[in-house]
Amino acid sequence: MLSKIKYLLLILFVSSANYCFAQALNLQYNFKQLNVQNGLAQNIVYHFLQDSKGYIWLGTHNGLTMYDGARAISFMHDEQKANSLSSNFITRILEDSAHQIWIGNEKGIDLFNRSNNTFSHYGVDRPGGKKDNTFCVPVAFVSSQEFWFIDTKTKSVRAFNIKTKTSRFICDMGEVDGTIYIDSSTHFIHCWSYQSIGTIHLVFKENMLIKKQSFFSDGNNFFHHPLQIVHALQQNDSTTWLSTNEGLICLNALNCTYKTYDHWKGDKIKELRYAALSSDGILWIGTGPSGVYTFDTKNREFISNYKNNRLDPFSICSNNIVSVYFDKSGNIWCGSYGSGASYASIESNFFAKHFINEKEGSTNILWTGLDNNENCWCIVEDEDGFWVFDKTFTNSRHVIPSDEDGNIFSIPIYKLIFLENGNAWCSTNKGLYLFNRTSNRMQRVYYPQLSEANFGSSWIKDMIRLHDGSIIFSTFSGLYQIKKETEHPLISLYSKLNNIYDKSFDALFQDEAGYIYVAGDDSLYILKQLPGSEVPVLQKSILFSPDISQYFSDSIQNLVYLATSEGLFVLDKNNFTLQKQTVEHIPFQSLSGMFEKNKKLWLFGEKGLYYYNEKNKQNRTFTVEDGLPGNEFNVSAIAFSSDGKCIAGNTNGLVSFYPDKFLKNLYPPRAQIEHIYINDTLYKATNSANEINNIHLTHRENTFAFDFSAIIFQHNNDCVYEYKLEGYDKDWIKSSATHFTRYSKISPGDYTFKLRVYDVNGVISPFTKELQIEISKAFWQTTFFRIALLIIVLFIGWLFIKWYFSAKIRKQKIIFEKQQAVDQERTRIAMEMHDDLGSGLTAIRYLAGSLSEQSSSATKDNAVKIANSAQSLVESMNDIIWTMKSDNSTLQEFLAYTRKQTAEQLEIAGINFRFNLPENIPDIKLSSEQKRNLLLISKEAIHNIIKHSGATEVLVTARIGTNYFELKISDNGKGIEPKKTTQFGNGLKSMKRRAEEINGQLNILNSSGTTIILSLPFG
Repeated sequence: MLSKIKYLLLILFVSSANYCFAQALNLQYNFKQLNVQNGLAQNIVYHFLQDSKGYIWLGTHNGLTMYDGARAISFMHDEQKANSLSSNFITRILEDSAHQIWIGNEKGIDLFNRSNNTFSHYGVDRPGGKKDNTFCVPVAFVSSQEFWFIDTKTKSVRAFNIKTKTSRFICDMGEVDGTIYIDSSTHFIHCWSYQSIGTIHLVFKENMLIKKQSFFSDGNNFFHHPLQIVHALQQNDSTTWLSTNEGLICLNALNCTYKTYDHWKGDKIKELRYAALSSDGILWIGTGPSGVYTFDTKNREFISNYKNNRLDPFSICSNNIVSVYFDKSGNIWCGSYGSGASYASIESNFFAKHFINEKEGSTNILWTGLDNNENCWCIVEDEDGFWVFDKTFTNSRHVIPSDEDGNIFSIPIYKLIFLENGNAWCSTNKGLYLFNRTSNRMQRVYYPQLSEANFGSSWIKDMIRLHDGSIIFSTFSGLYQIKKETEHPLISLYSKLNNIYDKSFDALFQDEAGYIYVAGDDSLYILKQLPGSEVPVLQKSILFSPDISQYFSDSIQNLVYLATSEGLFVLDKNNFTLQKQTVEHIPFQSLSGMFEKNKKLWLFGEKGLYYYNEKNKQNRTFTVEDGLPGNEFNVSAIAFSSDGKCIAGNTNGLVSFYPDKFLKNLYPPRAQIEHIYINDTLYKATNSANEINNIHLTHRENTFAFDFSAIIFQHNNDCVYEYKLEGYDKDWIKSSATHFTRYSKISPGDYTFKLRVYDVNGVISPFTKELQIEISKAFWQTTFFRIALLIIVLFIGWLFIKWYFSAKIRKQKIIFEKQQAVDQERTRIAMEMHDDLGSGLTAIRYLAGSLSEQSSSATKDNAVKIANSAQSLVESMNDIIWTMKSDNSTLQEFLAYTRKQTAEQLEIAGINFRFNLPENIPDIKLSSEQKRNLLLISKEAIHNIIKHSGATEVLVTARIGTNYFELKISDNGKGIEPKKTTQFGNGLKSMKRRAEEINGQLNILNSSGTTIILSLPFG
């Protein structure tokens, strides 16, 4: 059975491959080629499918290919791999609602596993639970869980359940290939057979066969003889299109009527292979001998034919087309028998191509212009004469003029200016000629020569018609005017520019206001023909060296654009100032032509046609991918028809378009990740990197990189990419031309890598690729570890603090015990001093007193002194003992002792005194040093008052704040006279020194007596 099917296909697809179909070509679309040289599995392409992700799948005679517009990945059967494609002969490709790809082949049915680019194989269920690996042709999904296929071994229709992976019998068919149409209103399933003599029509309702019809088969009187049906396409409930070896048949299965369409432009059409219906109701039909025909289903007529042209690299790949398919992107795909596949965008078509001829020769259009009937005349490189298209560009002819001797006119012609009488002026490098289109003769017209050199007055560089009907032309030496004042033209030198020695003139132009622009070697001259003057006046001369290819006047903005070899320049006609116009994103510097219309700028160059819309700031460059015959345009090869069509000469033919025509938006590209690299090594899970939505990395796998591209079939190389790692990047980053990015040493966390793409128009695609990236933390970076570490640190800290405070307490205890021992020792010493020294000094004082009563006056004085000294020593010793005793350590005890001592001294001196002390004195501890110095300072102050002040009253005030103590001793004496400070200077210095020793501050105020203020901080 398999060999018979292959033999049948071979006969059908090869029998007419070399048949030559001679007719004019409508090469409106540019086809791209896909074959084994750029990745296709095999060059016989039977089937296509565009899946929900945008990829195109191509089923071939020897393998399966997935294509994204730039990269082709092919799959083939491998005996060494159990999960490879089970067979290379692909019969059909389907996609289910879960985006799974199902492939029919000669061994059964395969399921493609996107995650790892492998296949799972399923055979046909037979009685007894057996699986049969046989030739299967998946036809269509009849529900979300089930597709029908043709089992060619039993010639039956069967159903395959994608959940259970089992198949069941539906009905017998008797044929080996077919198609299914599901009526959306009645939900009837129509099944048509083909690849045989005649066709069988089966109608199902709720999976039950309710109707069976047979057309064009043996023993059927529906047609005059059996007919080979190669493909069937049902358009609606009453119309089915049959591709046959005898032409296209429109069959109405409801009333059993049909009509055959088999002629176009008088030629027979046959060997039709496959048909596909576009969204606008046009059938695209692949044929064996003649490429692809298009058929208007509304008007029921063939409208165009696309054939392979070996002179055009953008023509369809072959004339032997075996499959046709429309994808969701607006592309038509054509599979051939032996030449691979080709595809072209038909929905965004904007340009029409017009080739000069089909034979070998140059198609480089050097000049184009329209005559009075708007026929398009072209001058072609290395071709004699002219090529002329009619107004509709449906017919063309080659006009080869003859010279005055009747020979072929072989002098190169650069430009024509058509006259109303049927003649035309022709500029050449050998002078000026008048071409009579009726007689097809060239006549030399002579004029005065300023230079007869080769590059002199005979070489005409440009020629234009002025508003007054006269014609001027420029040469390498001289500027001339043609006037027709009589029956014969009058040619003379034009303007005083000819007086300039050794000047060459080039591009010419006249604007709406009558200004004439003449390009010189290094200057731009602006002339104006004033009323009543025969000679134009030079209005402006501007130094300008770039070569001017074309002028264009914008009367609304009063500007003149200059397309030059160094870019676009703009001349302001209000003041004749010239400046360069900056154009963003333009891919070429040298301009061959330009025009502006409705705020849309069109620039022609060596890399395509640049378009800029000033209103919406949209720009793009049109190239051969958009339908241009070539990317390079020639100088002075632009013309405009009366209906606004622009016609431009290209190095590969002629192109026409309407600038005001609506430009459809391109199908948006889909960003995809091609490869993932972890630590600069290809990620092990990247058999299909774009299918990965999230990756989990360890803390060591924190350097990663991506290769990326877009799924798009037009202008793939013109896409611009931006990416962003959310959680790391703040803004989107524009990709370089390498389409690669790398992130290094990324901290652990959750990130999202986002990739988006802009199409050739600069419009951002709504399809953004996202990849979730989780970088795990090291065990020492986890929350559990940190909590445990915190607990350990806190425990250690607690142990340390406990040890520290225990040690501190022990140290303080030792210090306290030492201090207690010192205090006890000091108290013991003080008591012994009091007991021993005190009693001794008291005895000395009393002995000195008794001695003074019994002695002479001299001895008496000495005895008194001894008694006083003893008394002083007793008092000093008492003070020392008081400071040494540990039980006199509070501020309250100090104030009490000071009050007692001060009162005793002042009472003896006969001075009145008052104390102003706080009622509640806080329990503030004083050190021995503080007690001793405070006591000595206060005693020194009282001593000075008694001895020097002459005061009658003393006030002692104490103030206690939150962190300070202040003692103030004031008297109403005579104060301290500056001249007598030396009398008690040492005492004051001693008081200040003692205050500093205990971090206090001593201030002495000398106003209405003396005030001594002692401030002592504590706390």
